[in-house]
Amino acid sequence: MRHRACQRDNSFSKNVVSFEAVIIIMKNILLLGLILFFLPSCLSQVKSVNKNSVTENNLIVQNSSIANEPVETKLKENDKQSYSSQINSEIRKIDFRNFSYPDEVIVKNGKLDLSEKSPLKTPSRLEYTVEDIRYAHFTNDAKVDALIDLTVIAGGGSTIYKHSFHLYTLRKRKALLIWRVTTGSEADCGLKEIWIENAKLILEVFGKCHIEEDSMQSEDYDTDVNTKNYTNFTFGWNGQKFVQEKLAVLPFTENNIHDYKRKMSGKID
Repeated sequence: MRHRACQRDNSFSKNVVSFEAVIIIMKNILLLGLILFFLPSCLSQVKSVNKNSVTENNLIVQNSSIANEPVETKLKENDKQSYSSQINSEIRKIDFRNFSYPDEVIVKNGKLDLSEKSPLKTPSRLEYTVEDIRYAHFTNDAKVDALIDLTVIAGGGSTIYKHSFHLYTLRKRKALLIWRVTTGSEADCGLKEIWIENAKLILEVFGKCHIEEDSMQSEDYDTDVNTKNYTNFTFGWNGQKFVQEKLAVLPFTENNIHDYKRKMSGKID
């Protein structure tokens, strides 16, 4: 009896072991199934992360390349944009060579001859000519402005040659005069040089001069060709209007005005 009881116990023990083994195997199979089920999704996310990482790295490299771009290239691109804005400016469509200027000066094809109506003694001469038109940014808006050099030749016994500068900006598609000044002639505040620099207008005239009512007035006029000084004017936009910002009287070191003009034109050394 004892022997049979031992056999039954051993058989029961073996059955328990087998059942536990089956459970362990099933658990492993279930775990393997879960792994196989979720593995493709995990791999897809890993690829997505790697792709984003590569994209971000590329962006960093590109941005670094832009940051290290030479200054000259950036300036050239800015110049292109500025040039493009000037080409497309509406003010360029205005015909300043067939235009009505202040004081009833109406030019056609860039000229106006009033010699017969000159108040000077005969023989008389009074002519206006649009000598030059320069386009540049003088005001704070993005629009281009126009600087007109209207020369005036007047004379009886002697000839007076002046420059009357007019600065126009665009308002409601029309030219609006915002500033003007007229030089003298030769040593009597005659034009020496003019240029544009950083939205400023630099104007130099012979002699020691100042401006009264839009005209240059001399303080040391001697003769038409001799002067010891020249005056440097700087004009700029103050947010509301175009004004004189600086005035400097500087020494004139050439022998006379005519020699200086011939030297500047390359006729003499």
